[in-house]
Amino acid sequence: MTQDLRRWLAQASEAGELVTCRGVDWRIEIGALTDLAGRQPDGPALLFDEIPGYSRGWRVLTNTLGTARRVARAANLAGGNSTLDLVAAWKRRYSEVKLVPPVRVQTGPVFEHTMNDGEVDLLRFPAPQWRSGDGGRYIGTAPLLVTRDPDSGSVNVAVARVMVHDSRHVFYRVSSGKDSRRHFAAAERAGTPMPIAISLGHDPSLLIVGGLNVPYGTCEYDVWGGLGDTPLQTVDTPLHGLPVPAHAEVVLEGEVLLDRTGPEGPFGEWSGYLSREVRQEPLVRVRAIYHREDPILLGMGTGRPPCELTTFWSVFRSAQLWDQLEKAGIGPMHGVWCHPAAGTRGFIVVALEQRHPGHARQALLAAASLPAGAYMGRYLVAVDSDIDPTNIDDVLWAVGTRSDPERDTDLIKGAWGGPLDPALGSDAGGLNSRLLVDACKPWGARAGTFRVAEHSESEKARARELWQRLVGRPLA
Repeated sequence: MTQDLRRWLAQASEAGELVTCRGVDWRIEIGALTDLAGRQPDGPALLFDEIPGYSRGWRVLTNTLGTARRVARAANLAGGNSTLDLVAAWKRRYSEVKLVPPVRVQTGPVFEHTMNDGEVDLLRFPAPQWRSGDGGRYIGTAPLLVTRDPDSGSVNVAVARVMVHDSRHVFYRVSSGKDSRRHFAAAERAGTPMPIAISLGHDPSLLIVGGLNVPYGTCEYDVWGGLGDTPLQTVDTPLHGLPVPAHAEVVLEGEVLLDRTGPEGPFGEWSGYLSREVRQEPLVRVRAIYHREDPILLGMGTGRPPCELTTFWSVFRSAQLWDQLEKAGIGPMHGVWCHPAAGTRGFIVVALEQRHPGHARQALLAAASLPAGAYMGRYLVAVDSDIDPTNIDDVLWAVGTRSDPERDTDLIKGAWGGPLDPALGSDAGGLNSRLLVDACKPWGARAGTFRVAEHSESEKARARELWQRLVGRPLA
């Protein structure tokens, strides 16, 4: 885990995982190329420079976390033999993390250039319109929104989309129930605009902690420091004293206004669909912009899975839910997988070793309620420990042969939904339902009922040797 996006660029370039693209238009083309890169199993990170209409060196970087290898490197994890190995490695790291607060430094590269008040011009930055259906230009698809609880003083670092309104305003778009939205509600009660700082370029590892469901009042910077065994260097913004990464590429500082809103959206979201409607959202008055020489906007590929967002979300959300299940006493767990093809929220599989009657149902109910699985879930499936939850063929085999729809399904109503759920009607009130599917072997099943028709490990090893000698083609 590094503190500086430019160091990350050097590492990616050395590993042959970075491609520089010149002359690509901010209208649609950056988004379309990012989409293509995110759909390749080994797609490179893309650095866009010499964007028509913008200064050379004012760049956009995308697909930084678009492969499992780069996800592992960003999280400082040793490479495993499978996707589940990577999830397990992150679970161990996260479950043992000790909070390490950031270190405040006097200044940093982010203050190399400053635009104040009348100098502020957001249109100098090559914010992409990612797709033709988007409602405008999104300067932040991988930002950090830094706010402070006006009562406790605790700092929250959120990841949320940021759309440009005009040269001096962006939108504040954070879903209800999130910590930053609680800060905004407190500002509304007090009748004062909410101070905010928005980082638009930073090391990709910060996106990992920005998207985690950490307890309210815990700062994501502290978690990052613990995961990397080193404190993050931060600087206080001049106007409001909000801590931002000292090596950030671009930071906006201002206030979320209470009396001004504008039409925000639609935008292609993690669900794979354009957000349902244009909404009136609060405006952020940008009073200052701080940026490095030749600044880099960090962009995140979103949209129909697979994409960059679901690639890294699937690993960290799965590991966090796995950790929460074990800490709740639901075990032993073999693994958890929040499937990227369903946006990581819509299809969750938990694999366990059944120890008592009702164990699988207990695991499903817990997974639907714990923080990492509670928001905008849909289908939850429990499987036995002989099933790899990351292998959809294994999972569907278990569902199709070990479960009965009448006996092994339950429906939860009135669960925590959200405005980005495309299946919810406008009258749903933010509530959705969850289908629980117990695809474990029925407790107390007669011995021999589920004898798997397969070869022994020694027989399979012999077959692999014969395959290589007689067929000569690589095995999947």
